[in-house]
Amino acid sequence: MTDQRSDEQQNEEPGKHSERGQWLQTIKAYALRHWRGENSLVYAFWVNQIVAMIVVNSVYGMLAYIFLKLGYAGLAPFAAAYLSVIAFYVWSIVGTWRSTSASIRHVRGVRFPFWSYAARVWLAIPVLFLATHVFRPF
Repeated sequence: MTDQRSDEQQNEEPGKHSERGQWLQTIKAYALRHWRGENSLVYAFWVNQIVAMIVVNSVYGMLAYIFLKLGYAGLAPFAAAYLSVIAFYVWSIVGTWRSTSASIRHVRGVRFPFWSYAARVWLAIPVLFLATHVFRPF
């Protein structure tokens, strides 16, 4: 019986992840680290909240524009994009909120955690956005 695996697969060490598998593991670990609030408040807020929100909203807006311009009337692409944006918002807000909690615990007794509370106030904006856009009729 011959081995049908490719040369690349045969040359890999047993148990070693492929490059794609390592990339997926890295993304999963990154997402879990943020979700648990293990990133610093600065990183969680500026990277996962501000920059990522700009990118996600821009991509969503471009997709909506393209679909409307092409006259594509299907609901599935809009629904998939809409649900993806909502899922991203929840992930981003929860992870950043948990980072603020960790930051408050870390600096309490040393100084007033102004930036942690300021970030929490800022997080109210996307929560209000979600509340007004998710629960409105189409």
